[in-house]
Amino acid sequence: MSTTNDNNSNPKLFSSGPSTSEPNDLSFFNYHEFLVPQSKYSLVINHYPNNYASSNSTTQLNTRIIRIPRCYETTEFSDLIPSFSLYYPGKEPGAITQEHLDVQGTYDGNIFGITSDFRLEINSNELQEIVRQVNQYLYNAFYPYSIPTLFENVLDLITGGMFSQLSNLVGVRSHTKRTLLQLEQYITDVNSKFKEREIDVVIISPRKSGYLSVCIAFCFAKVGILLTYSLA
Repeated sequence: MSTTNDNNSNPKLFSSGPSTSEPNDLSFFNYHEFLVPQSKYSLVINHYPNNYASSNSTTQLNTRIIRIPRCYETTEFSDLIPSFSLYYPGKEPGAITQEHLDVQGTYDGNIFGITSDFRLEINSNELQEIVRQVNQYLYNAFYPYSIPTLFENVLDLITGGMFSQLSNLVGVRSHTKRTLLQLEQYITDVNSKFKEREIDVVIISPRKSGYLSVCIAFCFAKVGILLTYSLA
């Protein structure tokens, strides 16, 4: 996201001259967003083509993706353990805000506004709980000092790596793989419940994005009204 955004009503963090004041703390923002300058405003590009669907399929044409970014300051061993933002899209402390929500434009054939604001068919509490559960599964899977992981590593050390090879040969999965399969089942269950409730939202497994984001596919036709910022 550009630091030269002229839409942001917050004071600039940088100046050309010296300053004796303490630097402001950096605010978390969705780094998947970017700006496209228009004649008067810059559009905030915050949803994307559904690259998880087959090209030119009905699903690919009628759905879009919004991305929940990975964060690195909330989890020990954050370089090893993926963890994702619990902020609702567009509500991050560093999100782009603007009073005139009705200003909008088109880019690449889609409607965007001049703020980070976004509305899914699920509310903040529900989305936060889903992402929190995803984070917990990932923590359990990748935490390097969990007892199951340490036990498997010790057996590998004693057997010169034969333990893992024999386990794979007989179909016994490691603790990490078992936990990641539990995560996949959890996401499948969540999506099934959305379908039962006739909510056109699909949580994409973070495995498919290389654990860089939690992608959420939504029906563009149903959310289109919300994207025009009719927020009544």
